[in-house]
Amino acid sequence: MMDNYNPNQSPRLLTTFRAADLEAVFGLIHAGQSVEIIGVGSVGKSNFVRHLIRQDVLDTFLHQRYQEKAKIVFVGLDANSLLEPLPSAFNPHQPSGWSGYELLASRLLRAVVEQGILDHLPPEHHAHPEELYAMYQRLWPDDKASVNIIAFRYIEDMLQRIFSAISNIRFVVIFDEFEKFIRELPPRFFQTLRSLRDQFKDRLMYIITARQIMPLLIQTRLYDEYEPFIELFARHYLLPYRPSDTEQTFRRLSIRRDLPPPPLEMREQLMAVTGGHAGLLRASFSAWAPLKVIHPQMSDEEMIRTLLQINEIQEECKTIWRSLSQDECQILFDMVRAQQRNQPIEVSPYRPMAQLLIQKGLLLQTEQMTFANIRPPLFAAFLYASIRPETPSISDVEMNKNPNVIL
Repeated sequence: MMDNYNPNQSPRLLTTFRAADLEAVFGLIHAGQSVEIIGVGSVGKSNFVRHLIRQDVLDTFLHQRYQEKAKIVFVGLDANSLLEPLPSAFNPHQPSGWSGYELLASRLLRAVVEQGILDHLPPEHHAHPEELYAMYQRLWPDDKASVNIIAFRYIEDMLQRIFSAISNIRFVVIFDEFEKFIRELPPRFFQTLRSLRDQFKDRLMYIITARQIMPLLIQTRLYDEYEPFIELFARHYLLPYRPSDTEQTFRRLSIRRDLPPPPLEMREQLMAVTGGHAGLLRASFSAWAPLKVIHPQMSDEEMIRTLLQINEIQEECKTIWRSLSQDECQILFDMVRAQQRNQPIEVSPYRPMAQLLIQKGLLLQTEQMTFANIRPPLFAAFLYASIRPETPSISDVEMNKNPNVIL
């Protein structure tokens, strides 16, 4: 609880933040399993990954709870750091995987150096950081055509040298915002990642974060080329915050912005209307302070109506909508239209796209689902206001205009 608000407290999240998610993901890592973390836009995937790799969180969940004996080294990859792609040596009209290999080698070397994993080795040892750096430099020869072909071999050799020097180490490579990697890198790059995993087994794992499950990110005609990589992953859905996570979020926002948190009753109400969605919670804090447009005496309907007048709230709702596939949007569109026209609609929870929306926390599962099942309530109200009754189809929905909120 935050009744004793102290602006001098640290905004650092406690190790218990998203504890259930941490336990699930670390359980998979401990078992040597790669993990696909799926969540709608602004649900907090990147923030979760930053929390996941904290040493105190690792100690609490992986080493104490699961008794992991190996040293786990996380290697974070940001698609925005990919260098300009080089053309494939086999097809100059297609990009090669060189920029992916360069980024992986660079961040692998950085992780090894920053954590001092190999500092005890003599300079002449084949796995000494200076030797690994020399290998990294070989990714930059003058003959670009040849480096495209052999770049993977350098990555392979770097990992082999590290694993042969230290037996008690496991690497977890994190691809945050995986959609960008899919767009930038060819299928062959991901096939070679599968090859690395097959060689080094559970000493090498991958984590990806994405708004959509991998099969929906890949063109149908290319699925067979990605399938060996997809088969590596167990899937974990990152849902909105639980009440204890919401409390930590309000505490953190209060300290960072040097503003008092909303009273307990209002925090609970904001949790209810936002469903604990990270982006909506952050945006709703501004409605309390500094805007002061919400107050404890408001009903849920009044609060939703007020919040939807705030541009930041509208943008967060648009982010959720845009993170969905067209088939997912179609289900929500049909529910909204039926509600507007007072027509019956019953969506089966067993439809694949409906099941995906349930897994993402956007539909409450019941035997037959209607508009009342859309979650969170604030997002449902946004859709109702944004999808005009006269809109003929989903392709005509305009999310760029501010909705005329009528509840």
